[in-house]
Amino acid sequence: NAPLKRWQTWLWWATAFGLVVVSIGLAVVCIGAPIYLAKAFSWWSIPAALAALAAGYMAFPRQLQVPLGRVGAIAICAGITFSLLFGTIAPSLKPIWLTPAIKVAVDANRPCDTTVLASAPYHEPSLVFLVGTSTVLTDVDGVAKHLLADPACALGLASVKDEQKLNELLSGQGKSAKRLTEIDGLNYSSGDKLAVGLYRVAE
Repeated sequence: NAPLKRWQTWLWWATAFGLVVVSIGLAVVCIGAPIYLAKAFSWWSIPAALAALAAGYMAFPRQLQVPLGRVGAIAICAGITFSLLFGTIAPSLKPIWLTPAIKVAVDANRPCDTTVLASAPYHEPSLVFLVGTSTVLTDVDGVAKHLLADPACALGLASVKDEQKLNELLSGQGKSAKRLTEIDGLNYSSGDKLAVGLYRVAE
């Protein structure tokens, strides 16, 4: 019960501030992420946010020692928050999961068993692991060369805004690109919105 030293007081306030920021931040993410990214409200956000705020409230340092019962309650609330956030809310944010959507598109439009994808705007390592280790990460010029090298089987992924450039590159060989599908989403690494098209050489 001795008075706290100055550095201990600063540490106490830093801990309290951190708890407030993290608790409110988690609550905001639980509610705001589905609205901002998926343009929809998730009812799972409410219990997740309330559990985050409850955990922060109970963990707020009121005395030097925290009762064991309160520690258990904090752990339960934190567990509820993270299980709902990562088990239910995050998987529902379809726009940030571009790679699975690209894989579905490639599988649905694969012209040959030996088809290889070349990707210009999207260079996430997960694309290589999920679509195939032979996937080529390149630029628009590389996508055009890839399509021309195997016009019957090759697929290319390019930004929709680069479609005209892709066609210009292919037109030199008397070819054009056919957009098979468009995939819209968010590159979670950079935060940039992406609209990519899956292309093959038009017959």
